[in-house]
Parts: sequence; structure tokens; C-alpha cells
Amino acid sequence: MALTNQNVIEVSQFALKAKKHIGFVKLAEIYTNQNYAVDILIKAVLTGDSELIKLVKSICIQLNIGIDLIIAVQSYMNACLAKQTNPNLIKDIKFYLNKLANYLYAIHIDGVAYRQVIDKLIYGVDIKDKAFCIDLARDFYPYCRNNYGLSDQGLNNIEASKEAFIRLWNHIDEEFFSDSESNSLNQYLHYLVQTGVSESDIQISSKIAKVIILEIRNHDQNLKISFRNVINKIQHYFSYQDMQGLFYEVSRQFYSFWVSSRSRKKLPR
Repeated sequence: MALTNQNVIEVSQFALKAKKHIGFVKLAEIYTNQNYAVDILIKAVLTGDSELIKLVKSICIQLNIGIDLIIAVQSYMNACLAKQTNPNLIKDIKFYLNKLANYLYAIHIDGVAYRQVIDKLIYGVDIKDKAFCIDLARDFYPYCRNNYGLSDQGLNNIEASKEAFIRLWNHIDEEFFSDSESNSLNQYLHYLVQTGVSESDIQISSKIAKVIILEIRNHDQNLKISFRNVINKIQHYFSYQDMQGLFYEVSRQFYSFWVSSRSRKKLPR
């Protein structure tokens, strides 16, 4: 492998930063042992540290080491963290996901190969943990097979049965929104800007919030039930990697802005 100064600098930076989270990193092994490199890079991604993950992705690209797998691991964990807060469960997910991802490295993913990997994963695992491992592997499978990311292109790869939703998504910015709806949306977008969310993520978040608004118009139950029913109805449209995590994050954040605008609307003049 021909190393550049940039390679050496970034791997050194990674090793220094990773030491705080996952312990000592063998620099030479990063260059000479891909299995070691993948294992240590996966562990780094599972820390959730954004700066460390940024270094991991750069190293993977420069050294041609499992960038797709790294992205899949990060995306899956984002989705898990968006839905799950139990620290013990998160710890178990990270432990077995690390094992699963290591088994998957450099394997062409198809149904047969993936089942063989699952067999490796559950071999020797305590009987009480086998069902957990199998469920985790099943949940992780779409992330291995499809790398969509946070983009309109990713959403446009949804199967043909969802064409109506894709059309709605592509033209959502042309929809008309009432003053109350626009107010809740504008306040939410202002909040995103104030909290330093990137412009691209704000654009996607805005479209997700608009979809929620359009869907919730058809519900006349109490605010909380209506909102929850809408989220349950449309969540499967956002089941791909980072999009899923962002969808749950937007739905949680936007709820308070939407409820606030609806409550003000009902106040007597």
C-alpha cells in the first residue's frame, strides 16, 4: 500500500482521539492488517463521537477499507438510538453489532452469505441471547444491502409500490400550507438553524415535517393520538439507513412546535 502524508496524519490523529474511547490503537496494524483495521474502525464508529467517525470515514476511503460497511453500522446505530434509550440494550446492540460487522467485512452480501454470517454470529452464544442476535442481524440486513443516505436520490430508490409517496415527496415544496401550519414549520426550521443543523439536513427535515402536516390534516382525534397515528402510518417510507434515524428525530422535535401552533389556534380571541 502506497502511503501518503495525508494517510499518516489522519491515522495518527485517529489513534490519538480513539485512545480516549477505545484504548490503544496499533498504528502499524492499521496499514498491514485489514481485519484489525476494520475491527478498530467499527469500534470507533460505535462510540458515536462525530469527530472520530469523520476520521474513520476519511481513513476508510483513503485506505480502501470497508467504507460501505462503516456507513451501514453508523446508520443502523443512528436508527437504534432514535428509538431506544435503554443503556443496557444499547450496550448489547453495540457488542453484537461489532461482531456481526466484522464477520461481514469483505463478503458479497446476498441472502445465502448473510445466513452463513448469522450462523457464525450465534455459534457459541448463550441460548438466551440467540434470539436477540438473530433479530439484530435481520434488522441490520437492509443497511448492508442498500446504501441510500440522506438524499432525495435515496428516497427515490423506494420500490415502485411507493410511487405515490415519491411523487408527493418530490413536489412537497409546491403544496399550500395554512398560516397555522406554516407558523409551526417556520418555528421548527428556525430552531434547526439556531442549533447548527446543516443546510442539507434542514432541507430534508423540512420536507419530512411537511409530509407529516399533510398527513395529519386527515385526522380529527386529539393532538397526541393523531400525531402518533400519522407517524406510525408513514414511518415505513423512511426505513432506509440515515433517513430512518432522521425521520424519528424530526417527528420528535416537530411535535412540540405543531402542538404549540394548534393550541394557540384554539385560544379565544
